[in-house]
Amino acid sequence: MLAQIVLLLCLSAMATAAYDCPTVPNCSRYHLPGCTKEYTPVCGTDGITYGNECDLCARMFLEKRNIILISKRGEC
Repeated sequence: MLAQIVLLLCLSAMATAAYDCPTVPNCSRYHLPGCTKEYTPVCGTDGITYGNECDLCARMFLEKRNIILISKRGEC
């Protein structure tokens, strides 16, 4: 029984760690700097909530900033 609990905790920790990995935005699919106003928020690794993935890409494009990854889908 104890082994099953430990296994469950380990699997839970692994699943959480994989979910929290930042992802690279797919900026090549957008015609920057123009973006739609569709609100599908993403949280950037800079701690800013962007209205959608295109908005995050546009910020990098316009400000010539370092790469901003998507830390999670949804608001920060």
